[in-house]
Amino acid sequence: MGVRIPARARSLSDREAQEIGERIALEPTWTPRAAGEGATRPAPASYEQAALAHLVERVEQVERTLELIAAKLGIPLGAPAEWIEGEAVDISAGGTGLDLPQRFPQGTPLEVELTLLGEPTATVRLIGRVAFAGRPDGAQRPVGRFRLGIAYETIHPSDREALVRYFFRLQRAQLRERHQEV
Repeated sequence: MGVRIPARARSLSDREAQEIGERIALEPTWTPRAAGEGATRPAPASYEQAALAHLVERVEQVERTLELIAAKLGIPLGAPAEWIEGEAVDISAGGTGLDLPQRFPQGTPLEVELTLLGEPTATVRLIGRVAFAGRPDGAQRPVGRFRLGIAYETIHPSDREALVRYFFRLQRAQLRERHQEV
């Protein structure tokens, strides 16, 4: 289906991929955003989920506090990998193609954030691993973007469902447009 959506990715160590993957597996990351607003977490469905969400928020607060203290003391904490902006293409429930300005070796774990455009605009985060890396136009493209094939390793089931619903909605809209043209 020739759909391209905004995406970003960052390289992770195997340990980071496991830690972040464990968080992603426990709580959906699908976060709707109103125009001009930051992302919000979905409301928890149970007491356990609410407790877990509160715990995750507290851990994130502690991490930010440690970063501030380390910065004031001049102690390097090891900078997290930078997010690399790109586009997701050939998206499915099990993997996606990413067009990025940087190539990663096969087997590299990545944290990926996909932006699902529409009403509401939302983001989904997942952990994947580079299955293949090449240029989008084969060997003809001398510089620019690289096509990475990403196999999902960790994506919350409700996030996977949100992806599938999003693309079904896009396909229905495309079919309606074609039908109206005829």
